Amino acid sequence: MDLLKLTLKRTDNKVGKYRVYDILGNDVPDVEARQKIIELNLDIPLAKDFNFSQVAESTEGFSGADMRLLCDEAKRMMFRQEISGDATMISTNTILTILDRIRPSVDEKMLRKFDQFTQNV
Repeated sequence: MDLLKLTLKRTDNKVGKYRVYDILGNDVPDVEARQKIIELNLDIPLAKDFNFSQVAESTEGFSGADMRLLCDEAKRMMFRQEISGDATMISTNTILTILDRIRPSVDEKMLRKFDQFTQNV
């Protein structure tokens, strides 16, 4: 709680807005949060047997932004398929194929550094 109080006292910018995000930062989402991100952002026709939990489990270490990128790539793929006249339903395997090209933007070294930073503040 002291960290939050310290942060709220900072007014580094000209308009005096508090910059809580400068100190608190973010951790990568857990599997439940990743699944929810997928459910919210993958608003395209999906195969009836689409497995949200399998995709979420396959994205260990992905940040929220990485998850959004995955969903955007799936939308682009569907759009390309639609233009070429191919199937327009996205399957779990389609997403897993996209995952072969996308890597998490946050690595273990970054997470350790963040942990050290938050302990020292």
